[in-house]
Amino acid sequence: MRMRHTIIQMVVIWSIGIAVAFSYNAFSDKGINPFIKIVYEESMKTPVSEEGEGIVLIDLKQLRELSRDNMYILDASTEDDYREGHIPGAILFDFYQFETYADRVLPLIDPEGDIIVYCSSPFCDSSSFLATELYSMGYFNIYLYKDGFSNWQDKGLPVEKGLQ
Repeated sequence: MRMRHTIIQMVVIWSIGIAVAFSYNAFSDKGINPFIKIVYEESMKTPVSEEGEGIVLIDLKQLRELSRDNMYILDASTEDDYREGHIPGAILFDFYQFETYADRVLPLIDPEGDIIVYCSSPFCDSSSFLATELYSMGYFNIYLYKDGFSNWQDKGLPVEKGLQ
């Protein structure tokens, strides 16, 4: 009987927590739309959403072919990882400290510009999370370099160290 009462309390508390979280997200200015359609596409030439905008998954060759005009490279890694090495010209934007970096970085970015997002390795999800968040905020020319900095470095490409 006591165990049943404990389980019921846990379910009620969990349900209240979920309801509060969804309510906060729904009424927040910075809430995330959980129903947004994002499709990852291998080709840069094919639109990835119905509006012809979205997040495009790119490889190293495609990254190197992108024009540098009106382009922003965002490193979604931690500050420590960024200090140890990053793609030259990349701007640190630690996804897990989103509010701090949003205030610093977003005013520097032209919403019409191309944004490349990457993180430390192919196993790091921070870049995917950051790309999705930026897309939900109205940045539509986003390229996700999922192979990450480790692949860049393994190919012997230029590396910058320290904070900018």
